[in-house]
Parts: sequence; structure tokens; C-alpha cells
Amino acid sequence: MEEKIRQVEKNKVASEVTILRTKVEHLNDENRHLKKEVKSSKQNEELSGKLREKEQELESVIKVRDFVSDKNQENIKALEEKNQENETLVVELEMTKETLSRLELEMDSMKREMDTDYKVFLDKKESFDPGSARIRCVFCPDNSEEI
Repeated sequence: MEEKIRQVEKNKVASEVTILRTKVEHLNDENRHLKKEVKSSKQNEELSGKLREKEQELESVIKVRDFVSDKNQENIKALEEKNQENETLVVELEMTKETLSRLELEMDSMKREMDTDYKVFLDKKESFDPGSARIRCVFCPDNSEEI
């Protein structure tokens, strides 16, 4: 009977060993799974950190883009104002050119008149005889002439 008791005890111990081995395997599997989760968690933390850095870079780029866009709008407005000023100056210049051309034509006309009058004067001067010249009196009503 002792032998049977030992055999039962041996079987009990063997059964407990088997149960413990199964538990150890299960714990090893769980340990591997937890290690994978820890590794994945670390990778997620790294990715989250990189994501935050990229988001900050993106915000910085957006701020720069907005600043450049604002400056661009200011420059466009200034350019439009300058273009308007240039158009006004071009109109004024055209008007000045027209006025100058008109004045030059008037001056040429006056010069021709003066040249013609001077030629008439020179012709009269050559044919003028101081001895026979009579000048009409502007104060006399009877068209009398004085020498």
C-alpha cells in the first residue's frame, strides 16, 4: 500500500508539475506578449514625439506662409498704387506733350508772322524816303498830315 500511496503522490506531484509547466508556458507567452506591447508602446511614444515635432514645424511653416502672404498682399497693394500713379503721370505727360506741341506750333506761327512782318518792314525801310514822308495827325479830325 505504501507503494500505491507513493504512486498516487507521485502522480499528484506529476500532475501538479504538469499544471505548473502549463502555467509557466502561459506566463512565458504572456511575458512575450507584454514585451511586444512595451516595444510597441515605446515606438508609439517615439512616433508621438516625432509627430509633435512635425506639428510644431508645420505651425511654424504656416506662420511663415501667413506672414509672406500678408507681405505679398501689401506689396501687391503698393504695386497697384504705383501703377495708378504711373498711369496718372503718363496721362499728365501726354497732356504736357500735347501742350508743348501746340505751343511749338503757335511759336512757329508767331515766328513766321514776325519774319513776314520784318520782311515787310525791311521792304518799307528800303523804299522809305525821309524827305517825302508825311505822317497823318491822329488828333486832327480832317485827315491833315504833318511833315
